[in-house]
Parts: sequence; structure tokens; C-alpha cells
Amino acid sequence: MKQAESGSASVLIDIFLMREATFFNSFLSSFALSDELSPDNVLQLLLASTKTEASISNISNDGIITKTSISSNLIRGMLQKAASTEQRITFFSSGIEFNHKGLTTLATELQRFFFPRRFTIGASISNVGARISRHADDADVLIIQIQGRRNWGICNKESLEKSIVDDILSGKQRFITPTDEMLKGEEQIDLAAGDGLFIPALYPHTGTSQPTAKDDGFVISISIIGELLTLATFFKRHLNTSHYLLSKTGIESSNNLIDYDLYKQSPTDKRVEWLIKYFLKNGLIEKK
Repeated sequence: MKQAESGSASVLIDIFLMREATFFNSFLSSFALSDELSPDNVLQLLLASTKTEASISNISNDGIITKTSISSNLIRGMLQKAASTEQRITFFSSGIEFNHKGLTTLATELQRFFFPRRFTIGASISNVGARISRHADDADVLIIQIQGRRNWGICNKESLEKSIVDDILSGKQRFITPTDEMLKGEEQIDLAAGDGLFIPALYPHTGTSQPTAKDDGFVISISIIGELLTLATFFKRHLNTSHYLLSKTGIESSNNLIDYDLYKQSPTDKRVEWLIKYFLKNGLIEKK
């Protein structure tokens, strides 16, 4: 696994483009976000969000329950109850508005460079011992640990069969039953408060909240989630379907990632127009 000791928007962009799982030591300090993204700030944003969902399961992963619009008192009460039982609880909220200058600047820089991709920000809180089941996402995820520790197990995307990749990209599948070969190549990484971890799309991963002596048992993190740039997402978001349609070749390759080396060559201020011409030239889309 790659490791980045210091950070900046340009370093982060290079990491996104290299498409490899990367550990950021002291991410918050490197990006001057330590004061802005305090545990209290992030927790309050998560508790105030109407999009917060709770995933509750017992130790055998049976009986999953989902709730929405949960009050802060209920969240704390559920976490405290879970801490004294064998339940594991994780709360996650997507699309949270972080009004902090440093994070806004970072997200804006990513958005500018990666246009026409979209980035959303989420936050999660869990009790110690809570486990995120092994899965692969159809989006790139940058995880920033705010409080507590979480251990991550990460596999390379080459460990996935093509049929599973297609199912993940099309939204049919997310959770993964690991093979012996996959587990053999799994890398372990511990995130402490302030660290960061970039997990590219299609990399199977699982995470478990770990106990520490310095917090109240809550493990808090935020995620910058980048929509994966495939022909399908580009067509859906940026083409006028009354003027263009996917060709037969385009339909067959709509879940394929757009080549980032090609993408970097396109002019920053005219990327959409440049890519449309490229897709037309290569027969992926057609004019109506």
C-alpha cells in the first residue's frame, strides 16, 4: 500500500489518478484541517442531518434494522446500550454540508480538477467493535479519521471477477464473499485520529472500530465520495439525450472507466466538449 507523509490538493489529485489504495499519515495536519474538523463539529453535523441512517446488527450479522431522521439523544442512547451488549452500530449520513474553509477549499479543488465528476461528503459514527461488512464501492472514497481508531482490511481490485465488477458498477451488488486468494492478499491498516485513507472504486474492503484510551468509545470519520467516471455516468450527467445516444459499442462499454491519462490531456475548461468529440470519433456515442 502506498503511503503519503504530507498532503496538498495536488498530491491528493495525483493519488486519485494513480488508482492505488494510499495511507495518509496525519492527514488533518497536512491539510491544515485539525482545528476545523474537531470531533464535536463533525458529530454535531452528523446528528443534525435528516439523512442520517443507522445500521444495527448483532454479532452474527443477523437482523439488520434501518432508521432515518434519528435524534442526537437517540443516537447516543443506542450507542451506549450497544456498548454493553453484543450489538454493533454504525451511523452514516451522506451529503452533509461542511462549511469549514479548509475542507470546502479542498473539495472545490477536487471538483475543479475532476469535472465532470461529483463529490459528496458523508460522516459516520460507531461504537467500538462495530464492523463494516466487506464490500466494494462504485465510487472512490477518501476516509478521514476524526476520533478513535478503525482497522481496515483492503484487497486489490484485481481480486474481483469481471462479472462481480460489472454487477457493482451496475448497482446489482456491493457486498462480497471473500475468496481464499482475496484474503491472502488483503492488507491491514490502522487509522488513528487525524489519519486518512484513499480507497479507489472496486477495491474490496472491510473496517472494524477499535478501542482507545483517549475517547468516549465513539469512532467518528468523514468520507469524501467521488462519483466514478464511467461512460454511463458521463452520458447521464452531461449529454443532452435529445441530441445524442449511446451506440451499440457504447452500450457494451458503458460501465468501463474513462481512461484517466486521456482525461488529463483534455483542456480543463472544455473537458466535456473535448470528451464528446472523443466519444463520437471512437463510435461510443452517436448524434441523433
